[in-house]
Amino acid sequence: SGCPCIPDRQSFLTDNHSGYMEYKACLCYHCTKRGTHLFRFISTIVLHFISALVFILRLKYANRNERLTKQERWVIARNVVLKIAKYSRTVVEAEGLENLPSEQGYMLLPNHQGRFDGIAVTSAHDKPLSFVLDVNRSDIILEGDFMRLTNAVPIHMDDARQCLDAFSLIMKRVKSGDNFCIFPEGGYDDNCNNL
Repeated sequence: SGCPCIPDRQSFLTDNHSGYMEYKACLCYHCTKRGTHLFRFISTIVLHFISALVFILRLKYANRNERLTKQERWVIARNVVLKIAKYSRTVVEAEGLENLPSEQGYMLLPNHQGRFDGIAVTSAHDKPLSFVLDVNRSDIILEGDFMRLTNAVPIHMDDARQCLDAFSLIMKRVKSGDNFCIFPEGGYDDNCNNL
C-alpha cells in the first residue's frame, strides 16, 4: 500500500496562518490498464444493467422517503456507490482519514482527476457528505438521484450571481454541521484516470 501523492506523512496537518487548519489526506484509486477506462465504464453499465435499475429505484425511493435521517440517506447513497465501485473493479485506498476533523462541518477540496473521483471520495468517506455540482449534471440518471439524496447544491457555472448565492448557502450549511465536497476545477479532462 502507500499512496504516492503525499511524500511526507508529517505534512498531513498544516496551519495556513489564516485561522483555518488544512487537513490533508491521500485518496488513491486505480483501475485497469491505461486506455481501457471508457470500455470499463460502459461495460460496467451494460453487464450490470439490472443492478443499475435497482440502484436507480433504490435512490428514487429514498429520495421520496422524508423520514430518513441525513445519516440514513448517506448510508443508502454510499452503499450504491460501493457496489458501483465493486462492479467497475475500482479499488480505493485512503490514507490520512484520521486527520480529517472529528467534528462535523468541514469542506473537502480534492483535485478532479477523472470520472471516478466522486466514487472514490464517497467510498472512502463514512460521514454524511454533500457535493457541489454543475446544474447540467443534476438531471443525469443515477448521478442526479445520488446528488438529490445527499442534498447536493447545484450551481450554474455561467451565472456568477447564482454561484455566489450557492456558495453563501454552502457556507451556512457548513457552519450548521454539514460536510461538503467541492471539486474546485469544476470538471476534468479525460486523463485515463491517471493520478
